[in-house]
Amino acid sequence: MTDGNDALDDLLGARKPRRAASDALDDMIQAANSTKNAGDALDALIESAGARPRGEDPVDRAAARKRWTLALSLALGALGFGGMMADAVAVTQLVSKSSATSLAAVYPIGGVGLLLIAIFQNRYIDRFARKNVLSSLCGIYAVSFAVVLVLFATDVPTKIPAALALLLADQLNFMLPLLIWTLAGDVFTAGQTVTVFPVMSRWLYGGQVLGLAASTGLAILANETDFSLAWLLVVPPVVCVAVAVLTPRALRDSTMSEGHGRDETSRQAFRESVSLLRDLPAFRWLLVGSFGVMAAGAIIEFGFFDVVELDTTRPGSLQAIYAGMFLGVIVLGWILQARVAGPLLNRVGAGRVLLLLPVFTLVGALVLVVGGATEVMVLAIISSVFWKLPRVSLDNNARQLAMATIPDAQRARLSNLINLVPVAVAYMVVAGPIGLTRLAGNHWLAPAIAALLAVGAVLAGLRVQKTWDDTQLSYRLKRRKRLG
Repeated sequence: MTDGNDALDDLLGARKPRRAASDALDDMIQAANSTKNAGDALDALIESAGARPRGEDPVDRAAARKRWTLALSLALGALGFGGMMADAVAVTQLVSKSSATSLAAVYPIGGVGLLLIAIFQNRYIDRFARKNVLSSLCGIYAVSFAVVLVLFATDVPTKIPAALALLLADQLNFMLPLLIWTLAGDVFTAGQTVTVFPVMSRWLYGGQVLGLAASTGLAILANETDFSLAWLLVVPPVVCVAVAVLTPRALRDSTMSEGHGRDETSRQAFRESVSLLRDLPAFRWLLVGSFGVMAAGAIIEFGFFDVVELDTTRPGSLQAIYAGMFLGVIVLGWILQARVAGPLLNRVGAGRVLLLLPVFTLVGALVLVVGGATEVMVLAIISSVFWKLPRVSLDNNARQLAMATIPDAQRARLSNLINLVPVAVAYMVVAGPIGLTRLAGNHWLAPAIAALLAVGAVLAGLRVQKTWDDTQLSYRLKRRKRLG
């Protein structure tokens, strides 16, 4: 019998030793711990993707999203307040001291500055953690504004710090809000941005309204007192410091891009953006149209001051007219954002909405041709409204929704290329039309050139509209950003 058992053991293999109950219990505990660790790892992976881990209270997640929305909205509102105030003070101080012709020198310098910053950021903005980039840039701009204030307080000619302040105002109005929008694209899913972006836009409008209202009221007061409007530039550095400190802290538990970490040159970063654009025809035509519409808009800005200064050159009066006009634009934009933007985007899509800015710019340029020929200030104001209104409302919303479909690792640099580089180039080329206007001795030639540029932008906008749907099917775009 024993021999039979031994033969069976030889066939089946060596008999396993008996195990104590305590050993089996230890194995069960170890297996449970392994399962828990695997589950924790899975939860961490899910959370890093932006979804809700197992067992997390959905109310807490909703509360966190509200906090993130409020933090980003407050940052945009603060930048809108400081940026509008800086722009109103700087440009009116410059024109009142040197005439509108000075814009022919300042705008190109500002364009070169914006372009150099765009090239620099194109290399680094997607490489490092987005919150660190935001804090660093805000700190740099705060220090720069402090230097401008010191120059205003010394015997340096006013036009020098005013020109520098105008360049810095561009950063507050273009660069930093663009980075906040990019952060929002990191934090929220593409579906969530449809409801979050309008909220952020309303806060931006609120900040801009307050900034322009303060600029208008204080400008009127300055005409009656000895108060120097240049001291209003103490606001922007305070805003920059607040955004640099508070925004990253409020977003500490959100999903933000930590950067791709690759060490690449500016040329490599540019080639990567061009490679992406090559596969996205609608975005490529959007870039082409942006060059035309921004150049036309810059000329309209000059034409506005060119006609308005025929009636007044007092700093307070110029600032009151400019800030008051811009205030009206922001209020109207706010109404459009609240009542029209969402339904319009849902009904016709971003591709068609992006055509509105070129069309309105063309109309504004044609109005300014008449305003320049007749030297009527009201027509100059109306032309500026036509250019600014869609830009700060419907077009801005459509662009941000479009950029939200770009992959995280490339969104900031492509946004720089499409939204910032055309502004920089427009500022650089505007000196030509201004110079021709002065040589011809009239006020309608530059607006006529703006109209031609706007026609080119409209044609590019039609191409955006035609290629939009096909572009949305590209594998280079995000189909779904996150779950949850």
